[in-house]
Amino acid sequence: MTAMERLRDVSRQISELGLKYAMGESPCQLTVLDVADVLQARHAYVSGGKSPAGCPILTFPDITSITEELSEDDYQSLVSYLTSIPALEDIDAGFVVVIDRRQDRWTAVKNLLLRISGFFPGLVQQVYVLKPSSFLQRNLADVGFKFVRDDFKFKVLMCGSADELHKSIPVDQLTFDLGGSLEYDHSEWVQHRAFDLWSSFVASFIAVLTIQFIIHAVVKGIQLVAKGYPLRDNPRYLAYRHLALPASLSALGCTEAVLRLY
Repeated sequence: MTAMERLRDVSRQISELGLKYAMGESPCQLTVLDVADVLQARHAYVSGGKSPAGCPILTFPDITSITEELSEDDYQSLVSYLTSIPALEDIDAGFVVVIDRRQDRWTAVKNLLLRISGFFPGLVQQVYVLKPSSFLQRNLADVGFKFVRDDFKFKVLMCGSADELHKSIPVDQLTFDLGGSLEYDHSEWVQHRAFDLWSSFVASFIAVLTIQFIIHAVVKGIQLVAKGYPLRDNPRYLAYRHLALPASLSALGCTEAVLRLY
């Protein structure tokens, strides 16, 4: 393969790489577009609140029965995306999960706990459950939990009220629906995530266009060399070769092997 052919091949690879990065394509990362429907339904959310130990809080609010309305694939995609949101050091610390099922049934509580135990892409430090508020379901929860508590891979604390939850997690780290004071608008949060993705796409697209321009200049330079011009004495070429081009390629994640093609 000639030098010019290698340049064109790398140019094509860079374009593909830049667009994939812009759309957030990665073997281990989902984008807001992948989980838009389940996110908007507010089956679960991360509000930015943390436990006293600094663990990010993931909440399953008391609005729907996630075990009945979400398929297993949707559930796994949802929690995979949400657990990728916090900073890496916070993810490493593990998550605190809050399950609010005050208006639901004990079976919904049990099924969600089993689902989390079966799949959760991170360390679960503690799960707090706001038990069903009806007399019958509350008693079923008290009795039923004793028979299944050993089936879970994490600690579970059953709370009879939001006040009990506040003894473990400060109110300023909990959202309004949990009796807290942390301001959180789920619809606005989803919109911000979508806007950030679009901004990333635009920035990456501009970077790809810039690199295409640089590569075009280098190709033209090789053509001039072929015609006998002393291109390597040209300051503009030296700037492209040793400054702009390597920096731009490195920004897009290209390896040293790719850079050596130039």
